[in-house]
Amino acid sequence: MIAERPHSVDSERALATLWARAGALRDGLVTQDGSRYRVVYPGRPNPRAGPDFLDARLVTESGEAVIGDVELHLNAPDWYGHGHDSDPNYNGVVLHVVLSARGHSTSSQQSKMQVPVASLEGFLDTLEKSESVEFGHQPSAAPVDVTALEEKLDQAGDERFLSRSKGFVLELSESTPDQVVYRSVMEALGYASNRSPFRRLADIVPYSALAALKDEPRSTRSVAIHAVLLSASGLVSSDEADPETKSLMRLARRRSVAHVTALPRPRPLSREQWNLFRVRPSNHPLARLRGAARLLEAGIGVGLALSLRDALADGGVRGIESTFLFKPFIGKSRARDITVNVALPFLHAIADRTGDRGLSNLAINAYSAVPKMAENEITREMRGLLGLPPNARMSARRQQGLMHLYRSGRRTNHGPGSDAG
Repeated sequence: MIAERPHSVDSERALATLWARAGALRDGLVTQDGSRYRVVYPGRPNPRAGPDFLDARLVTESGEAVIGDVELHLNAPDWYGHGHDSDPNYNGVVLHVVLSARGHSTSSQQSKMQVPVASLEGFLDTLEKSESVEFGHQPSAAPVDVTALEEKLDQAGDERFLSRSKGFVLELSESTPDQVVYRSVMEALGYASNRSPFRRLADIVPYSALAALKDEPRSTRSVAIHAVLLSASGLVSSDEADPETKSLMRLARRRSVAHVTALPRPRPLSREQWNLFRVRPSNHPLARLRGAARLLEAGIGVGLALSLRDALADGGVRGIESTFLFKPFIGKSRARDITVNVALPFLHAIADRTGDRGLSNLAINAYSAVPKMAENEITREMRGLLGLPPNARMSARRQQGLMHLYRSGRRTNHGPGSDAG
């Protein structure tokens, strides 16, 4: 009797290493329910809580593209043991990759959908012998034309900018300019973890309610705005609040009686609606609310939209960035991110609606001039997938191009949406 070869996969980390090479499976994977998928792009590793790989690209036998997240387990029943069947964060999973299926052909999601299960057990030899490369740094089939690629990134960056501008145009048809930009700034302050609750908070406490506090003495205006936002956020209950926070909440009740609570609005948020797991102190919603109060107070006299327009006209990119820079609550990196993703496309949308070509040109020229932003997981991933050399010149516009190519699944020589691999 021949002894069965022991496999070397004894952890989910080892399984993840093999999954990252799944593009080497030329005939694809056959799931436990009989479907076949070719792995175009295995996704990028998720450094936060949630599915193991994000934004994977798969193709069915009929040529249909499937885009979503991938979760890994040594054994299929671990899906239920880890509570993923009741966690909405796993509703975006399109493939459950395991070593052993243990009789499971699908896994149940909180949304009541079923995720196909695919076992790598029969592919270990192929995957272990496939070329071992650092994930996201696949060798190019041909030398990269850096100049052509830089031009392509500029074009993709412009497409992302104009797409954001069109989105703002649609929002402006339904809300006031101040509310539209306020909502988007608040969303940006939430980072990836808390974008949704910050946006909801902006609807619960609309800009018009905060603007009613403009007659508050300058020395206490920021405190009053902070108090109202904090009270509606549900992040801190009066029982567990420290003395300073309790004072703020009492102020919120006093100051908002005539201005905020008199307006029809949804119920305040609850603490459970915020994601506070593994959030760095500097990115905690409580710190971001302090920053929001400071920047809102600064422009509440003339209005947030008009103050941004004036900042661009008077100071260009630096003028806009300084509008959002309130250390230690909002640092330079986040201020630049809001400038690129919110302020400039918003002002371009205002120009589009009003036919102001001068403002339109100011916004576009400023966008093209914004220096490089902080790298994130997606830009780092795409630099490797596209084979960008270290000497490639980066700007915020080109980084936005990387984001646009990633999100749109554009066909490139390598990377998401390509036919390579």
